[in-house]
Amino acid sequence: MRVALIVPGGVDRTGTERVIPIILAQMERIARVHELHVVALHQEPGPGTWPLLGATVHNVGAGAGALRGAAAILRLHRRHPFDVLHAMWATPGLAAVLAGRVTGTPVLLHLAGGEMARLPEIGYGGQRRLRDRLTLRAAVAGAARVTVPGAYMRDAAARLGIAATVLPWGVDLARWPVRAPRERRAGETARLLFAGSLNRVKDPETVIACAARLRDAGVDVRLDVAGV
Repeated sequence: MRVALIVPGGVDRTGTERVIPIILAQMERIARVHELHVVALHQEPGPGTWPLLGATVHNVGAGAGALRGAAAILRLHRRHPFDVLHAMWATPGLAAVLAGRVTGTPVLLHLAGGEMARLPEIGYGGQRRLRDRLTLRAAVAGAARVTVPGAYMRDAAARLGIAATVLPWGVDLARWPVRAPRERRAGETARLLFAGSLNRVKDPETVIACAARLRDAGVDVRLDVAGV
């Protein structure tokens, strides 16, 4: 099969910087058995193409939305037709649906972010603005199947009248093998790790407050923070 994976980004040519690990793991697995082309809406400022993990990444360019994304998909489709368009998140989903309507190619839509959320106190969520709500509705309406990573998002989708199948996102066990828990020895520094972008959505303030409470309770604690 010839598959197009449409994403906002997370597929930098380095394979290590500005990437989304779950997308890389998925790319690697699909590319083992299918011809995979990844359409990234705005990984880099300008258009570009590069190989990554057995797939070919086609970057549309900074500020690319659904229309430019759809045009990029159609250009690739004209060279060699796709069998399926697999989009992740609502705006890439709309790009895939627009292209799919023209070509008759089925669209698989995976909703994995805040498309169903509305948190005005931190300025987050795709349900806050009419434009974003319409984007989600159009993407869902044109998709042959909608999936979400967990039961919480399945229930959130159901409240909006969206029927979604749970398709969990997990950890790549080849790179991150399971290890048994290790008990912290007496006198050993307690280690906390925060991994995520430093913004109000990821809420690093909470883990900082936790570290402060441990410190105030007399626990020797170290907090490592990794995020953009």
